[in-house]
Amino acid sequence: MKQVADEVARWLGIFTTGTLMGEGDERSLERAAEVLGEARLGELREWFEQTPADQVRDAKCAVIEVAIAVAHADAEIADSERELVGRLVQLAELDEESAKALNASLETRPSLEAVTPRINHPSLRELALVIAWQVASADSSIDEAERGIYGVLSKRLSVEPERAKALRALFEG
Repeated sequence: MKQVADEVARWLGIFTTGTLMGEGDERSLERAAEVLGEARLGELREWFEQTPADQVRDAKCAVIEVAIAVAHADAEIADSERELVGRLVQLAELDEESAKALNASLETRPSLEAVTPRINHPSLRELALVIAWQVASADSSIDEAERGIYGVLSKRLSVEPERAKALRALFEG
């Protein structure tokens, strides 16, 4: 489970830089291709390349804020959830100010209503949902609150229920 979470955590940085730094990044990219397929993955990478840096930073921060919201779902942030969110921030290739703000915001539950519209690429929405599931399962248990926020999140991200279920199933057990 921890290896999968690390592979998923690498996505935001890989898409931003387009650089693979080793076997972990290569496996991470393979996981992203499992989720999206090669064509949609290529479209997302192209979007990252063509989108202004401030919009890319905002979208990446929004994905991490979604992860923080999910970590808050069961009213207790486990050390493993905190660690995974920290890893997301570390690997996202963010400027120091944004990274500090995200790390500091871990204590406050972000509003999904405010965060989800900032994730404005359909493939990035699906990856955000997978990242959210990894955070929810980081402590090796999923409770009703986490299942519930996953459902709410999939709606807010405009991911069809069957697709959301399939995304979750890719990384279960």
